Amino acid sequence: TYTHGNTGYVDICRHRKNFPPVERVAEFGAYLTVDEALHRRPGDHFLEPLQGTSVSCAVDLTGATPAWISLRIPVATDMSPAPASSGVRILAIDDQPVILELIDAMGKSEGFNVTTTTSAEEGLRLAREGTYDVILTDLAMPGISGLDLARQLKQAQVKTPVLLVTGYGERLSEEVMGRSGVHDILYKPFRIEQLLDKVEAALHSRR
Repeated sequence: TYTHGNTGYVDICRHRKNFPPVERVAEFGAYLTVDEALHRRPGDHFLEPLQGTSVSCAVDLTGATPAWISLRIPVATDMSPAPASSGVRILAIDDQPVILELIDAMGKSEGFNVTTTTSAEEGLRLAREGTYDVILTDLAMPGISGLDLARQLKQAQVKTPVLLVTGYGERLSEEVMGRSGVHDILYKPFRIEQLLDKVEAALHSRR
């Protein structure tokens, strides 16, 4: 459950695997191909308004009994941070090309300039030599882990906020994050709204 702007989201699922979205989202379930994940908008297929309300609802239509239900609820709030401006420079590092393609598609849809690499070593070089506003790195990568990458950037006095991208099974203490130079964690699977919230918070931390 979380809010983004003037919209609240409630997701209920029997398990964390293959959870389809209400709106645009990074989809990591095996039931979609990369092309479908990038171009399909599931809301066009099963997002329905609840009669007599302003709430939209999506439920699992593939199984005998629903495995998940997702609600989108308008809320009144003035607490949401200002949206990140276009032109934000993002460096995304992940050994899985499909994840990079999804981050790239979501970022560019918001006007971000996204640079991607599947190599942690190349990511280190780009981060040291280039100018970026936010760095996203996967935790589990061959060779150099996301934590090791963040530590090396901290030692090199690279001030760019680092967001660690990882699955729900991984939990890191604030002490470990601080010692490693990790600004925050973005858990998979994530919606585009959650990605934007993390990027906005990272940008605000630099001001």
